[in-house]
Amino acid sequence: MKILLKNALLLDAAHEYEPADILVEDGRIAAVGPDLPAEGAEILDMGGRTLMPAFLDAHVHTKPFMGPFSDEEPILRAFVYNGLSGAKDLGILDTAPLEGYLEWLRTQDEPGKLRVATAGRYIDVPGGYGAGPIPGQVWGIEINTPAEAAEMVRYQFRAGVNGIKIGMNDGGMSPIIGKLSGEHIRAITDAAHALGLWTTAHVYAVDDLRLLVDNGIGEAAHTPHDRIIDDDIIKTMVARRIPMTTTIGNVTEDSPPSPHCPPQYTPEEFRAKQLRDKAVTIENLKKFYQMGGTVNVGTDFMRAEDPMREAVIPVGELRQLRQDVGMSMADVIRAGTVNAAASCGFADEGSIRPGNRANLIAFDGRLSDDFSQLLDLRFVMNRGIVIRG
Repeated sequence: MKILLKNALLLDAAHEYEPADILVEDGRIAAVGPDLPAEGAEILDMGGRTLMPAFLDAHVHTKPFMGPFSDEEPILRAFVYNGLSGAKDLGILDTAPLEGYLEWLRTQDEPGKLRVATAGRYIDVPGGYGAGPIPGQVWGIEINTPAEAAEMVRYQFRAGVNGIKIGMNDGGMSPIIGKLSGEHIRAITDAAHALGLWTTAHVYAVDDLRLLVDNGIGEAAHTPHDRIIDDDIIKTMVARRIPMTTTIGNVTEDSPPSPHCPPQYTPEEFRAKQLRDKAVTIENLKKFYQMGGTVNVGTDFMRAEDPMREAVIPVGELRQLRQDVGMSMADVIRAGTVNAAASCGFADEGSIRPGNRANLIAFDGRLSDDFSQLLDLRFVMNRGIVIRG
């Protein structure tokens, strides 16, 4: 099936409101350019609207707390309808079997549903971050020795994961009982890289980030917020092309108290802590960006009571990157498309070029600094199928 999208203004990391047509064939972009021939194609007139690649979220949890797998199908559809094509699932957050989750995820691979790359389960020591906030409910795979850690990487690879996540316990949700050593981390990253798996880590503390970077981690799944990151750590991350995922969050002075308050805080104390952490997060992202670091957009999305309202392009993250971190518009777009796609391992997404999946969105006018147009899409295409508009 061939579709010709005519009269569009292209906007991505390589185009800035460039007039062009796009030829879509068999779910992929076949050609991009002015006045493309329409022979044999269905013609869709974009009416001069801005046409972009769909966005991706580099940090979600598609398996929520204690919910059956079937509950996530509306979320996967809602994400696509609202302009996202892919996401990076960074850990099952309950005790559901890994194999059952991966089998369910394989059944969801179809146009109109979110494309998901998954880390499966955390690998962690007993009492580490993978123990989760609920006593007796272990999210992660607990290991003791580096050899066990490497074997659990190979087990998850055989089960079908796309990458490996480890967690550095910072005491945020539960007391620090156990924490991975440098030897554990190196065993995990070496085993994962030997199998072609990406690696990422839950990290909120600068000293933990240093340990992870020194031992081969491929990505920071959050931005540290305990203090400002040392220059030498950032220089090493830039040299090794280790990206950092945002997860700034949308908490403000007016936000209601979090329903997931750790027991050591009152709800009001926890909100005050979140605001302090957010301020340091923004300063660290600003420093990381200014020193040449690669930023991915991620939200730590976990659940949705109303998928069509909540499973949307992360406008809040984009807005803060532009307005608070000071990133250029082009770099914010890159963080939510090209960089996020690379983080997921999806080389054929994130930009408008021949050979890529035809995952496209369109809206009226030009993109403003508040990104509000991304919440009022006029057109969505996923794998060459028109989903909306």
